[in-house]
Amino acid sequence: MTELRFDVVERSAWLTLDGPKNKNALSPALLETLMEHCAALARRDDVHVVVVRGANGTFSAGADPMRFMARMRGEQAEDGADLGRRASEALSALPQVTIAAIEGYCVGGGLVLAACCDIRWAARESRFIIPEVALGIPLGWGALPRLVALVGETATTDLVLTCRRFDVEEALRIGLVSATFDGDDLHERVATIASRPAGVLRTTKTQLAAIRGGTFEPRADARALITALNDPESQRAAQNYIARRFRKKR
Repeated sequence: MTELRFDVVERSAWLTLDGPKNKNALSPALLETLMEHCAALARRDDVHVVVVRGANGTFSAGADPMRFMARMRGEQAEDGADLGRRASEALSALPQVTIAAIEGYCVGGGLVLAACCDIRWAARESRFIIPEVALGIPLGWGALPRLVALVGETATTDLVLTCRRFDVEEALRIGLVSATFDGDDLHERVATIASRPAGVLRTTKTQLAAIRGGTFEPRADARALITALNDPESQRAAQNYIARRFRKKR
């Protein structure tokens, strides 16, 4: 059974799917643990970035069908079927910047969780597949609108209905992932984002969420700018940036 390991390194939290015997398959219990961690992280101002990744060279083989079937019987069947959506929304709603660090296979429900993150980076050997329709079930967990927003209706329809595997080059081309990573490069990139002022990171995430939801108000940018200019952490970031640029010119 896959465990969800939780670690905090300086300003970043790492949620690691760890199930060596089942390729990090997702279970109802794991999704409930994920929601608990999300609820706790939402109250933490000391964490700037949340990274979701898989152990053992695999992101996730997707939902464990037997464990989910056991939860989708009787009067509570709909609650069990809706668990993935609730977990997806809990991850998506985090105030911190979220990053999916994908290695190896990213399948079905695993891809859905990755799509909930603000940034998706993938190792060169990563492979993706959305097999639900081939398994005789529709893609759930609120995934279709997320995928359409990320890669467009045409690509989503193709990948969901053909259930074909695709590689990281195609994932880059359609916009499912934004960049590749290798080794320590991942930790360096995460640390760079985590070093940014917390207020600016959260404001930017709020702005992006408003754009996706069709509620963005450009006039609010002025208030956000004034808030940042009066924030001590943002002031220090500006001073450090200017000092670095000045040293380079000399």
